[in-house]
Amino acid sequence: MSETKIPKPDFMEDEAWQLLVGARDHELIRASSQDHVRRYQETGGGEDTFTTQGGPTLLLWTTGRKSGEERISPVNFMEDGDDVIVVGSEAGLPKHPHWALNLDKTPRGWVQVKDKKWAVTGRKITGEEREELWLRLTTHFRLWGHFQKYCDREFMVWILSPEQSQMPDERLARGIETALQLFPPGSLGSPGFKYPAEIEADWNALSMSTVLGDVWGRPGLEKKSRAMITIAAMVALDKPQQLRAYIIGGLNLGLERSEVCEVIMQMAVYAGFPAAIQGLGVAAEVFGELDAAAD
Repeated sequence: MSETKIPKPDFMEDEAWQLLVGARDHELIRASSQDHVRRYQETGGGEDTFTTQGGPTLLLWTTGRKSGEERISPVNFMEDGDDVIVVGSEAGLPKHPHWALNLDKTPRGWVQVKDKKWAVTGRKITGEEREELWLRLTTHFRLWGHFQKYCDREFMVWILSPEQSQMPDERLARGIETALQLFPPGSLGSPGFKYPAEIEADWNALSMSTVLGDVWGRPGLEKKSRAMITIAAMVALDKPQQLRAYIIGGLNLGLERSEVCEVIMQMAVYAGFPAAIQGLGVAAEVFGELDAAAD
């Protein structure tokens, strides 16, 4: 727990302040954030997940600065035109929040506001630009100003702007819709493919529009059938990482485990027994992970 004792602000009720102060610890914040993320995703920002501590809340996807893995955090924000602005207050604790440090290394990610999700590029503002914006920020969400008053570190302020390469066209919209059906946020097995930061946003926009928008979004086949075809192709091409992702995606679309196994078994005739053996091994690993997650 932070040693800094912060007095209750006049604009908060005693009970709300005591709940906030009682959870003012990095590990407690991280633990409660996981539950918040789950409920936000399940309800599309409904129930009590959108407004927290008196301010609006989004979900922010960042890339872990050490692990390189996807991290999701609930963060209070202020809208500014097409941009959203987030402040790394972390309840005035001595250390910056993990998501802010992650953005410092990789200033790209995704945000979800209620049931809408889009890719963003982050820009940290400092100096005069930060000072000019600070009054607006602290008027919008007063706790930012209150915590900053009692904290030695300067809170990071990030402007998150929609990716310029993210064309708001029908192709991309179809691709994003398909991606969320294949890999709902928080579900097991979001592909998590790693690309160089220099091209990650452009590559994601290209693949999302072309693969999931143009091809998967066509009306001639239902998505479950496309998942079965893709699973067969990944077996034949000897691509276990992609196979794992599309097995999970197919299951999320409603494929039965038995159907996945039958597709892979049939590929023994056309792609060879070694390919089918490897594919069934990947399927077994996925099924085991899903069973373990359900326990």
